[in-house]
Amino acid sequence: LDAGNLLRASQLAHALRGVAGNLAFPRVQRIATELDAYLKSDQRDSAVLLLPSLRDSLAEVRTFALLLKEEPPLTVEAASLRLPDPLEILPLLEQLMELLGQRRMAALDLMPQLGDFLAGTSLEPEVTILAETVDRLEFVDARTMVRRLIHEFTGHGSREAEKGEKGVCHE
Repeated sequence: LDAGNLLRASQLAHALRGVAGNLAFPRVQRIATELDAYLKSDQRDSAVLLLPSLRDSLAEVRTFALLLKEEPPLTVEAASLRLPDPLEILPLLEQLMELLGQRRMAALDLMPQLGDFLAGTSLEPEVTILAETVDRLEFVDARTMVRRLIHEFTGHGSREAEKGEKGVCHE
């Protein structure tokens, strides 16, 4: 942007949007989509206003990646020993999905229980990130994170997500 090359900046924003979507980072994807749209319509000033939010979101992604990097890789056997029984944790995750779908802060009340389930597992850092996301009222992003957790235990999304998430307001 500083060089005035809006076309190149738009191409980079578009690529970032795709990568963020593939890696399930909806906040980065949403900001990159807006940035790309502003750049394509020659709205440099509006695009520049998005850069602090983009930097913050990318910093969160970096923090998340560093947390993952600190966790040693698990063998299949070790991972199965460390993760809780899906029959025990899935009802909690489904309840969390419902509360997030209703945009209710009561979702934060479930974080200690979720933390207890995931303590000592490779998924433990996600509870902190999830709680921070809910605390910032980013319910759509939080639901995406819960979907990833559900996928860890089932290999697919939540029953609610499979039904099409009727009545959910997407940001």
